[in-house]
Amino acid sequence: MKLSDYVIDFLAQRGVTCVFGMSGGAAVHLFDSAAKRPGMSYVSSTHEQCAAISADGYARATGKIGVAITTSGPGATNLLTGVCCSYYDSVPTLMITGQVATHRLKGDRAIRQMGFQETEIVSLLASALPSIARCSLFGVHERETGWRPGLGRHQSSVQNQLGYRNAMPI
Repeated sequence: MKLSDYVIDFLAQRGVTCVFGMSGGAAVHLFDSAAKRPGMSYVSSTHEQCAAISADGYARATGKIGVAITTSGPGATNLLTGVCCSYYDSVPTLMITGQVATHRLKGDRAIRQMGFQETEIVSLLASALPSIARCSLFGVHERETGWRPGLGRHQSSVQNQLGYRNAMPI
């Protein structure tokens, strides 16, 4: 089973029937898995901000968690307005971004950046949203069912959970 199939199945088992997004290389497998999953609708947005706002509106209208998926770098940074909208109003949304391989991130190298697709989104969003963190799939469900809606504080990444040695610490 592909990891993207697992992620979409995990969301579907928790009642997610619709995801919004803008395709890009780092997230293309998630869109493919969503499109192939029976009972799951994939709504292609014209911009990442539109995907985030659509997920927010969907959650407000249906009472279900709204999900937006985008690629890494600029795709992830374009989510900021929608993420803030959901967070400040406590609307239950999940924003999933692609990520380049962690060994390609800047890390401690004495350079400004490796490339625009490698933008580290968690640190950028943290200035506006103090409780943002990478989260595991299990943290998503815990937050969805028991935590204050919005972004959570669960402190493990999918990569760490799956045992990847190059996963960056939070």
